[in-house]
Amino acid sequence: MSFAWGEKFEPETKKCIKCGEFKTLDNYGYRSHGRDGTKTEQRNDCKSCIREQSTEAKKLKLSHPYPDDSDYKCPICKYTEAEIKASGAFHNKQGKKTVFRIDHDHVTKEFRGWICDYCNNGLSRFKDSPEILKN
Repeated sequence: MSFAWGEKFEPETKKCIKCGEFKTLDNYGYRSHGRDGTKTEQRNDCKSCIREQSTEAKKLKLSHPYPDDSDYKCPICKYTEAEIKASGAFHNKQGKKTVFRIDHDHVTKEFRGWICDYCNNGLSRFKDSPEILKN
């Protein structure tokens, strides 16, 4: 379609990997920035889905506090926080206070436990199945 002053502008869209909706690029944040501050890589999940996920995580953390036992072990890899930090598997680039992350079912939103950051990343690559990750 064209107008008297030129062609109609169609903003570029992208499909969110979480909600499946096509949204304009301004609905997506950036995952990384260059040293000079330029935005280098756009996220694949929209800002609304990120906000919803963040709200869910906050609620779960309030109802299931962080395990304060220093001998607490990740239920998947069976390592304590001290063992994980000593192994070098925990890189604290974002200023996280602990190696443990809240684990929940992304469909039912049900709390599953506290797992280490390393296993949490692995779970996302193994279809969110602890059984596949353990094998």
